[in-house]
Amino acid sequence: MTPTAIYTLIAILATLFYGLGCFSIFGEAALPLAHRWHQHWFNIAGAATGWIAGWPVFNRWFVIGAPPTVATILLLLIAFIGVTGHLPVFFMASRWRQPSNGRAWPPERP
Repeated sequence: MTPTAIYTLIAILATLFYGLGCFSIFGEAALPLAHRWHQHWFNIAGAATGWIAGWPVFNRWFVIGAPPTVATILLLLIAFIGVTGHLPVFFMASRWRQPSNGRAWPPERP
């Protein structure tokens, strides 16, 4: 298998793991079905974005052997936040006001 195929296989499996298992990982299983589907999709999109952002980093550093640049380090940061399943929270937290409980996640529920 080529490095691209191995990376793609790992990316797909990890994306499905985080996307479909987001409630097992982060909790909050007792939500309406529409909210659950939205969260599955949102976490799949976030993890996939992380893996896509990580590909140029992996390719340049490990396949080509090029030294790190500012752009690849920033992509690595986005990739790390995405593949660990926190990219949706990272971007959505800026839209939320600070809740009274002082926590950015989970947001307060009525």
